[in-house]
Amino acid sequence: MAIPITLKHGLTERMDIGIVFGHETDMDGDGNTVSWGMSPLAIVMKMALFRDSLSLPNISLSATATTGNSEYGLNLIASKAYGKLGLHGNLGYEASGQPMVRGQVTAGLAAEYMILKKLRVCAELNSELSDDLKHVDSNSGLIGGSVDLGFATWDIGGRLFDKRGPRWQATTGMTFVF
Repeated sequence: MAIPITLKHGLTERMDIGIVFGHETDMDGDGNTVSWGMSPLAIVMKMALFRDSLSLPNISLSATATTGNSEYGLNLIASKAYGKLGLHGNLGYEASGQPMVRGQVTAGLAAEYMILKKLRVCAELNSELSDDLKHVDSNSGLIGGSVDLGFATWDIGGRLFDKRGPRWQATTGMTFVF
């Protein structure tokens, strides 16, 4: 289970910077806790490359670095809203930061639907592949939602994994925007 806290701030109209920290509990396939504690601090920058087109999706690029190691990630995001329905696609790369240690290519598709003015439900499918694209490291799906609390957004969901990972994982988090 991961409980992240995200703080982000807009540097310009098209770019923001954020930090992510929190608490993680990892369990094995039998439900036994194998580790828990504070997660490493992650620094995230996101830039809107293309947006506000009636016919094309909004396109953004994000970069993430984690303190205490040399791992980093890059992610390209395409989003398009159709009324209350939002569709999102991600394509990214997570580097190990170590010589001779392969990274992972990540891909995801998500849909969210605004039920009420401040309540959304969402579903997401994700895959992680070896960086040579020869094998799938994991597949997962998430079902959840979020509530706009005014001062923050609270996300909660459940992630189901294929046979390569744990059976399921609860996730929740708060995003504070200032």
